[in-house]
Amino acid sequence: MKIFKHISLIMLIFLGIGSFAQPTFTGRAYEQYKGKNFDGARELIDSAITTNERFDSQTWQLRGIIYRNLETADLSYFREISIESFVQAKNVDSTNIYTEKINEYIQQTIIRYYNDAVRLMNENKQLKRSEESYELYKDQYKRLLDPKHDFKQFDIDYYNALGAEYLALIKTVPTVKQDEVRKNALEKCDKVISIDSLNYQANYNAAIIQYNYGAELITDADPTGGLERLMESLQKAEEQFLKALPYAHRAEKIKPNSFELLICLMSCYYGLNNSELYMKYQTKFDELTINDLEESFQINPNDLEVAEDLLRIYTTSIPNETKAAEFQIIVKKLKDNQ
Repeated sequence: MKIFKHISLIMLIFLGIGSFAQPTFTGRAYEQYKGKNFDGARELIDSAITTNERFDSQTWQLRGIIYRNLETADLSYFREISIESFVQAKNVDSTNIYTEKINEYIQQTIIRYYNDAVRLMNENKQLKRSEESYELYKDQYKRLLDPKHDFKQFDIDYYNALGAEYLALIKTVPTVKQDEVRKNALEKCDKVISIDSLNYQANYNAAIIQYNYGAELITDADPTGGLERLMESLQKAEEQFLKALPYAHRAEKIKPNSFELLICLMSCYYGLNNSELYMKYQTKFDELTINDLEESFQINPNDLEVAEDLLRIYTTSIPNETKAAEFQIIVKKLKDNQ
């Protein structure tokens, strides 16, 4: 069953900065900066803020840009120095003539926290650090740019992707850690649902988390453990299927004809031994796929699997005596020829 896990980096380009008088520390720092000698520029700009040049907003702007260019994985704290330099640039800008430019510098710098979150999730699979970086990005944005900024869609996209990553991680970690990972996966789905209760992906992923756990309880049950333990596993599995259903039915309101969701609903009701509702969703799935199956069989009339599927459909979910008899003969011949 498919899971959603796509989220992209945000790319921004720094604006140009003005020119400075050469004899000043700031002016000399700017020349070093233009020549890409960022270490030399840093020494000069740090000297500048110990003089009267510290009262010039452009001095602090340049310092922020220089430190921003010096930031590396080992010097990540330079980003904080860069941000605070831009903040100081706003503080000394008594006429507010640089406010718009400085805000863009700040935005282009703090977006790195978001991009870090994406890389940590997609490339490094360091999911906790990813979430910390994402939340830091939001905190910095609200603190420095817009305390009322609406991150609703950002949160939906990010936590859907993070939940999907946790879901994919469940089977890759040792058994003793799977409950914790599963819990994290479900928490991220629920976080999205708390924002948008009818978000399809979050509800579908949450349903899959619960269903998969139930299925694992059955398939991983030890047959030598005795009847009592087997029945206990089956009961726990049914509890998981029941927990999956509210999520699945909410997702159904949004995408009632989703193949992946219909399979999930079929599987849950099959696990609960509810033949009536199982057949309801099996029939709906068959109605949506029968034409494709017929077409596939026309292209490859030796496909036993497709022939058996069509025989099942015409025998049970979409009864057709003529078709059922036809495919019964076809299936028999294909099996005889194997």
